Amino acid sequence: MGLLLICFLISGFFTILTYFLPIVRNLPIFGTVAANTWLWTLNPSLAYVGQGVIMGTETTLHMTLGAIVGWGFLSPLAKFKGWAPGPVDDWEHGSKGWIVWVSLAIMLVDAVVSLGYVGCRSIPSFPGMGFIENFRKRLHKAREHIFGDASPQYSLLQNQDEDFQSHTRDTTNDIMEASRDGNDDIDRNDDDGGDDDAPADQRIGRRLVVIGLITSIILCIGTTHFVFGDLVPLYATVVAVFIALLLSIMGVRALGETDLNPVSGISKLAQLFFALIIPQSNKSSVLINLVAGAVSEAGALQAGDLMQDLKTGHLLGAAPNAQFWGQVIGATAGAILSAFIYRIYTS
Repeated sequence: MGLLLICFLISGFFTILTYFLPIVRNLPIFGTVAANTWLWTLNPSLAYVGQGVIMGTETTLHMTLGAIVGWGFLSPLAKFKGWAPGPVDDWEHGSKGWIVWVSLAIMLVDAVVSLGYVGCRSIPSFPGMGFIENFRKRLHKAREHIFGDASPQYSLLQNQDEDFQSHTRDTTNDIMEASRDGNDDIDRNDDDGGDDDAPADQRIGRRLVVIGLITSIILCIGTTHFVFGDLVPLYATVVAVFIALLLSIMGVRALGETDLNPVSGISKLAQLFFALIIPQSNKSSVLINLVAGAVSEAGALQAGDLMQDLKTGHLLGAAPNAQFWGQVIGATAGAILSAFIYRIYTS
């Protein structure tokens, strides 16, 4: 508790210091010329430090590499080649806006490939598509037969103690027998259709699911059309909602497999689709593209959050219907409260 309080005080003091000394937010660590010309500065914000602690090295190292490539190589290259002749900090004619399109292309391709892989993995689960999964299993067995089993093999460390070796062998045999018994139980449960996740009186009926889904779709379309009016065509809102439904399934599956919800890639995929169907002559094409991406991203994000809650409740033995109504109440209250808070900040 003392360490948390110390970190809180240091971060608060540094934030207040940057308010009175703005130079601290952009330290010219490579010199004033590089800072003014190429925007090579450092913002030693402790908020970024905390975010880096949470994200870990796998993500932050990639972001560091992207910053070096984008601002250390691509930005000067675009300036010298005349692709972005304006000042570096100019979004329209400078390299700051030019490299954004490069980064968007990279993220878009990554999103299409990643989500396409998740979507293809979902195909064998549909009725009539089991032959694809059977073919994959046979291909895997054939590869093992030709090249051998590629799974890692472990061996016990040598120990001179005979009693220890005997005890280790007995323990290993017990674990292997228990594993085989557990696999047999799983196979039997799969053949029998598996146990119910929850008693029938604790589950949500199909009728309620259908009614709730239709109601939420109509509510989403109606509120979006009410807010944006004729700026966003009604057909674009309808298409955005139905695309959000499909992409939410992919997002939930990816979240369950990797513990990461690819909401950013999902929104870019939706924006790419709307860039193809919305004519550039439409004066609101940019707004339509942003709204479509926001609807898809929000749908995937909320679906992932709700499924994470249901997963935690299932592991704890909570009733699904109680969680469902709790989520409905919380989402309704949150939507109303967030609208009031938005009005407070904008008024």
